[in-house]
Amino acid sequence: MVLGTSKLRPIQWRVWAGKIEREGEAGFLNSSGEVEKDYVGNPFKLLESRPGFVDIRKQRKEFAEWVKGQ
Repeated sequence: MVLGTSKLRPIQWRVWAGKIEREGEAGFLNSSGEVEKDYVGNPFKLLESRPGFVDIRKQRKEFAEWVKGQ
């Protein structure tokens, strides 16, 4: 019974969201190889889709690439 339960989720939302960003669905496979039923994707997707949202990670990456190209 213990072996069939899903893994515990991190309590901190940012830790959980980071895992989703890095691993996607592959990080939420159960023992039978199927995506767990409580996987909903990135919980911050709605916030990121707002017109005024600034993706600082994307801008930092673009800036680093620009600097390397200079």
